[in-house]
Amino acid sequence: MLVFQTDVLTIRELEQRDKNLLISWLNDPLVLTYYGGRDCPHDGDLVDEHFYKEEEAVVRCLIEYESQPIGYIQFYEIEEEERREYGYSDTTEKIYGTDQFIGDTAYWDQGIGKRLVTSMRDYLIDVLKADRIVMDPQQWNIRAISCYERCGFTKVKELPAHEMHEGEMRDCWLMAYSRITKIRDAERKYHEACYENYKLFEEGSWLAKPVKTVMDTLSFFDAYEDVTVLDLGSGVGRNSIPIAEALKHRSGKVVCVDIMQSALTKLLVYSEQFGVNGQIETHLSDIVDYEIAPDTFDYIVAVSSLEHVDSEQTFIHVLNRIANGTKVNGVNCLIVNSNLQEIDKLTGEKLTPLVELNLTTEHLQVILKNQYEGWENVGTTVKKLTFEIERNGRQIQLKTDCLTYVARKIW
Repeated sequence: MLVFQTDVLTIRELEQRDKNLLISWLNDPLVLTYYGGRDCPHDGDLVDEHFYKEEEAVVRCLIEYESQPIGYIQFYEIEEEERREYGYSDTTEKIYGTDQFIGDTAYWDQGIGKRLVTSMRDYLIDVLKADRIVMDPQQWNIRAISCYERCGFTKVKELPAHEMHEGEMRDCWLMAYSRITKIRDAERKYHEACYENYKLFEEGSWLAKPVKTVMDTLSFFDAYEDVTVLDLGSGVGRNSIPIAEALKHRSGKVVCVDIMQSALTKLLVYSEQFGVNGQIETHLSDIVDYEIAPDTFDYIVAVSSLEHVDSEQTFIHVLNRIANGTKVNGVNCLIVNSNLQEIDKLTGEKLTPLVELNLTTEHLQVILKNQYEGWENVGTTVKKLTFEIERNGRQIQLKTDCLTYVARKIW
């Protein structure tokens, strides 16, 4: 049974006819050095025990490269014992583990391992809806660890004396890759391409002009001599630069927070270009980690950034920080995308939206109403938008409800 295919790889479920391949591969001392151990060559009985024994939780597969069988891979949801050992017992995340080897050594050192791990990683996240994928290579196996790191996996924790190999218990690394990591990597690539291909305030992209509501709401502070602004997810300064220009002949500053160093570097260049570098202060941080001191800011702006937190609980936590960090009579201007859909323009296939938090519009409105109880609701609008973007060579139609929420702290 076919599991998935790429341009050159085919992953299909293991069949009885594959038994002799496994025996051949697992009698090669070079393969056994990395998988199973040279003290454990496999005959037919051992192959039956290790690869053909019925286990519901494990999907065992053969790897084909350009129709040639070259190796083995298996995947499975990790069980409670492993969740405890790995430190995931307190989460409801759907977590998969994988094990693999390329048995035909003629295919080593050609980048096939990276292709294999990356494609399996994407299959588990996109098709089986995994939240996290884990592996536990032995610490001496630099070859495997390096491959996994090139595929985006990171070392999470040491696992002392975790696995028997060639007569001794070996220390291992727990390595992991998450759905959030994949989404953020795709978003980073998209934004970096946009920032490279379009200049700030140049026609042809969403960088062409600031958000009208953000600039209109700034009029609340026309009578202020000193205005302190926080822009969460500032990017290269689409809103920060025009706000700073409006404050140029007054006291105050615009604090710009973004997760991408490349965006903040360009923002500083643009701030020099537009003569507002004295009003701009940058901070490299995830908006979740950025500490907002109580009663600090007159105006807090978050445009298309709050949907990039990892959960609804985190979303509410950040909203609390934003509200607490706002001075009395201060204003919050939040623009959040909800009900996101992504559609492949060529095939019409509905894709899993690459966004961390995809709330329904109705639920988002309830959360905001509850969080801003006691504030003056200056305005709420929902606008249906459709964009066309390119992601990994695919033309994607992105549909979203763009919710704008402006509230003023009156207590």
